[in-house]
Amino acid sequence: MELFKVELVKIKRMSVYQLAVLSPLLSIIIGARSYGFMKTKVAKVNPWQVMGTIAPITFVGMLLPILIIYVTMTIGRMENANNGWKQLLAMPVKRSKVYLTKYFLVLSVIIVALIAYLIEYILGAYFLGAKGMIPTEVIVKMIYIFIAIQPFTALLFLLSNKFNSVIIPLGVGMITVLSSLIIVQSSYWKYAPWTYALSLSQGEINIIQALPLLFISLLIFSIIFSLDIINFNKKDVI
Repeated sequence: MELFKVELVKIKRMSVYQLAVLSPLLSIIIGARSYGFMKTKVAKVNPWQVMGTIAPITFVGMLLPILIIYVTMTIGRMENANNGWKQLLAMPVKRSKVYLTKYFLVLSVIIVALIAYLIEYILGAYFLGAKGMIPTEVIVKMIYIFIAIQPFTALLFLLSNKFNSVIIPLGVGMITVLSSLIIVQSSYWKYAPWTYALSLSQGEINIIQALPLLFISLLIFSIIFSLDIINFNKKDVI
């Protein structure tokens, strides 16, 4: 816990949690505008359905991945600059604990962003006149998204810590984001695991359909995460 507090202090100036709270707003605004447009064309339009279909495209397809790119790059850059790793790993703390603390920090930002999206989605839908309780599938999808985006998060975390330059993690991250927006519209999305988070946020997907995608996501995450933490434990700091 103490190590986590230290990491929080390090990124305090970067406003990552503020960005996590504010980033979903754009997707909610786009969803609300889409609802307003559709309402003029169709008599009966459900705010829950319209917002739940349009908003995730912007949030899961662009804003959340870009937030992850920013957070992982920020954490990696702080330690890669000014011999940060040397000072950090010289402390009497297990390297695995250092690694896990930093990764948990990234996860905490993602969790805050997903919760913020959920709250803003609910408030936006009610503001537009939605009736009844929030559909449970929206909450379930947030869990799906959290799991499905882990391979992307682990990969960006690995690249940001490994390379001093931000060009590589930024380039890989943006190529992944842009390609997912294109591939997800085709029939080949099943062969592109980096599209799974966006795919799972769309339409009505039952648990039977979601399980294979979640399993593949967890498998890829486990491989990347395991290899990276093993390499981190063997890291030579000069």
